[in-house]
This record gives sequence, structure tokens and C-alpha cells, in this order.
Amino acid sequence: MGNAEGDAAQEVRGNVCGGEVRGGDVRVVLADMDDTFLASDKGIPPENLQALDLLAERGIPFVPCTGRPFLALPQEVLAHPATRYAVAINGTSVYAMPSRQLVLDRSVGTARARAIYGRVRDLPATYDIYADGRIYCTRQSWELLGSLDIDPVQRDFMQGIRTPMDLPVEQILDAVGPVGRVGMYWHPGDEATAEAARAAALEDPTLRVTTSLPFGMEVLDVRVSKGTALVWLCEHLGIPQEASMAFGDSMNDLEMIQAAGVGVAMANGEPAVRQAADLVAPTNDEAGFFAVVRRLLA
Repeated sequence: MGNAEGDAAQEVRGNVCGGEVRGGDVRVVLADMDDTFLASDKGIPPENLQALDLLAERGIPFVPCTGRPFLALPQEVLAHPATRYAVAINGTSVYAMPSRQLVLDRSVGTARARAIYGRVRDLPATYDIYADGRIYCTRQSWELLGSLDIDPVQRDFMQGIRTPMDLPVEQILDAVGPVGRVGMYWHPGDEATAEAARAAALEDPTLRVTTSLPFGMEVLDVRVSKGTALVWLCEHLGIPQEASMAFGDSMNDLEMIQAAGVGVAMANGEPAVRQAADLVAPTNDEAGFFAVVRRLLA
């Protein structure tokens, strides 16, 4: 990845660029959702649904690969005939579609989630519990999230997919199913909280942290990433890893971009993700996913 041709091509932002891609080479397509497949307003560009139609016609499975919990995935995407699997919580869980059967589970678990909370409970940050396909949090965490000085669309979306509970964290952990991962968010620019939260999480060597937003972190089992999910899925499908294509924009997509046979970064993506990619697509608001898939199947 990141060869001279691809690096030079990344100077262009308005068009699909870098490398040669042939439809017969790709046998599975994975894509991050937020700021990749979805527009900035969280809607689905109509052209991207057309791209799923094209993939379905060619029999190429599509796999949404997201940090969201399963039940927060766009239902229109899950119901599309092209969607054969869904990767949730950054690779913690893989579901077969349309049955929605859980076929891979690498959860943090309730015991480790409780231990993490014991180390971060005094920090001025939220504490999100991903379980049962949802995100649970205390009412206090939900209100803190609403007070963050961030893009209002993003803030409203984040509050909208969380279930606030009028219980302390310990009782929420007792009430819900096994914890897939935990997440924390703090006021943008609060580097002291960011450093303390990361250090507290990483006291346990069986855990790792990643991020999709600069004011938060996601705590996962050390075996988990979107990249490991891609590798597992290719093995599960019996196809070579180099026959995969993956789209992403943020740092929690980086390992997936690196693992894919063809890694595609969005023009609105993080610099490190664009640098690692084979191709740079137009932005998410320009239906960059469609532009690449159309070229792939041309």
C-alpha cells in the first residue's frame, strides 16, 4: 500500500485515483458507515444504494463495517440483498445476513468493563456500554455528551443512538448482556482526560484502544479491529485476502485499509488513512463509494 503511483495520485481529490482495479479481482467489499458510506448528515446518498444494486447484480457481497452497535446500523443497508454480513463494534461482532445470526464474538465482557470503569470513574468523561446491540449509559453521561462543543448533527446522532438509564454504571452492567466494548468521550481539547483515560484502559494488556473521533476512545479486546474482522471474514468465505476491497476514513479504519487487497480512503479521511490507501475516493458527501464501485464494475 502507499506505492509511488498511489501517493502521487492522492494529490487529486475530485476523482477516483491511483492504481488499476478490475471487477474480477474483488470478491467482497467492506465499508465503514459514518463519513464513508454515509453522508455527513448521516443520510445515505442515493448513488451509494445504486452501488449496492450493482454489487448485488454481480454477486459480490457487501459488508458494512462500523463502530456502531448492530442495531444502530442503517436498516436500509442491512436489508439490501447485497449485504451478506455486517461487522459491528469495530470488529467485535460479525453477523450473517439476512438471518442476523452472530457468527463471531470477541467481546470485552462484563468483568473487564467493570474493571475499566473502576479506573476511570472519576474522569470528566462519558462511559458508554455496548451490549445487546445497543449503547447504554447513565443519564449523567448522556447529558455530558449533549454539552460537548461539537458539530450539532454529530452530537444529536450520538445522543440519539444511546439509551440513557437512571442507574449507576455498576447496576447497568448487571442489567445488560455481555459487554462488547466500552467507549468514552470528553470535552474537545481536554488532553489531560484523554491521556488519563487511555492510560487507565491500557493497564490491562488484554485490551486495546482506538478512535473514530478526536474527543473520544473505544476500548476493545486486544484481538479486535476492523482489520482482524476482514481477515476472519475472508477466511470464513474461503476467498483470498487480496480479493477484498475496503473503504474508510478514520483511524479505526486504518487496519482494515491496510489488510484489504484494495484499500480505499475517502478524500475527507484522516491523512494517515489516505496515506495507507491504494486509492483515494471523492468525499462521502460526493458519493465516493459509488464512484469507486462504478469504476470497479465498469
